Amino acid sequence: MALVSMKQNQGELLKDFVSRFNMEALSIENFDHNVAMVAFQNALRPGPFAQSLAKTPPSTFTDILGRATKYINAEEVMQAKRAEHVEKKDKKKHPEERRRDDRREKHRPRWDSGGFTPLNAPRAEILATIEGKDYLKKPQPMKAPSDKRNRSKYCRFHRDHGHDTEECHQLKEEIQELINRGFLRSYVAKTAGEVPVMKDEKSSAVRLKRSRNVDPISFSDSDLPGYPTRNDPLVITAELGKWELRRILVDPGSSSEILYRQAFLGMGYEMTQLRAAKVPLVGFDGEAVYSEGIIQLPLTVGRGSRTSRVMLDILVADVPSAYNMILGRSGLNALRAIPSTYHMMMKFPTDRGTGEVWGDLRLARECYMASIGITKDKEAGSQKDADPPK
Repeated sequence: MALVSMKQNQGELLKDFVSRFNMEALSIENFDHNVAMVAFQNALRPGPFAQSLAKTPPSTFTDILGRATKYINAEEVMQAKRAEHVEKKDKKKHPEERRRDDRREKHRPRWDSGGFTPLNAPRAEILATIEGKDYLKKPQPMKAPSDKRNRSKYCRFHRDHGHDTEECHQLKEEIQELINRGFLRSYVAKTAGEVPVMKDEKSSAVRLKRSRNVDPISFSDSDLPGYPTRNDPLVITAELGKWELRRILVDPGSSSEILYRQAFLGMGYEMTQLRAAKVPLVGFDGEAVYSEGIIQLPLTVGRGSRTSRVMLDILVADVPSAYNMILGRSGLNALRAIPSTYHMMMKFPTDRGTGEVWGDLRLARECYMASIGITKDKEAGSQKDADPPK
C-alpha cells in the first residue's frame, strides 16, 4: 500500500501533507482506516502534532483529521505572524537600503512569468488551492532517471523529487490553461498595460490582452440594512445552473462549495451525473463526512446588468442541513467577491461596475432555527444509541 511508504517532506506544511495523504487514500479501493491511522503517524515529521498523537492516541482516522485541522489553523496563524514581522522589519530599514531592495525587486520576475501570465502568488500556493478538484491533468512522469535527480528538491505537482514546485513547467502550463479558460482570475497579477498570455499552439506569436481597471470595492454606513442585525449569517439567493436557488450560506471558512443531496435531487439532477470524488468534509466537531461526488455547474450572482457568472466544481454531500448550498472560498475567489455579515451583503466586480447581493434576514433566521433543531435531533439520536437497553 502506497500510504505506508509516504513521508512528510522536510519543510512541507501540515496542510499540504494532509491534502497529499488524503489524495493518496482516496485512490485506494479497499481503504483500511486502521492502516491509514498507523501510516499517517509514521509519516509525520517530529513536531507538536506528532507529539499530541503520541501522547493521546487517536481512536479513528477521522479523529486524526479533526485534530489536524486545529494544528493547521495554528500553523497558518504563525505564518501570518511571521509575514507581519518581516513587513515591520522592512519598514525599519534605512531609506537607502529600501531603495536598493526596490531596485532589485524591479528586475525580479513576478513569480517567474517567462511568457506565462504574471501571478500574484507562488504556484505552490495555487496548487494547494485547486488540488483534488479535478482541475489539473495527471502530470507526466519526470524524464530524468530517479538516481540522477536532485533529492533536495521536491515537486508537489509530481509528488516526486527532482525539481521545485515553482520550477515545474507542466504545472506552469496547467495553471496557464486554467487562466485562459477563465479560472484562477484572483491569482492574476494586476499589472499596468498589457499582460502576456501563453503561446498558441498554431502560432508563434504571443497573444496579448489588456488588464481591466476594476473599481475598488468598499462598504459604508449607507450599505447597512434598514433593520437591526444580530450577528446573523449571510444567506443569499443566486442562480445555479438553470435554477434560482435560495438558502445559500456564504461561508469563507469553507474551502469548497457544497450542494446538499436533497437540493441536488430537487433540482432534477441524478446521482449518476456526479463525477467520483470522495472528499472528507470535516466540521467543527471534528467529524468527517465524505462527499457523494462532484458536479460542475455555473453560478450567477447579481441582478440586471451587474451580474457575474463562474463555473464551479461543487461537492454533493448527503447530510442533514437547513441550507441548500454553501458558497465557500473557492467560489468567492472565482467571483472576486467580498462578503460583509455586518452589512448583510456581498459585493463583486462586473464589467458594468460593482455588483451587489443582499442577504435575506428572514431566511437566515429560519435556517438558524432549523439548524438548532437538526443538532438537537442528532444529539438525541446519539444519546439514544448510547443508552443501554432496559
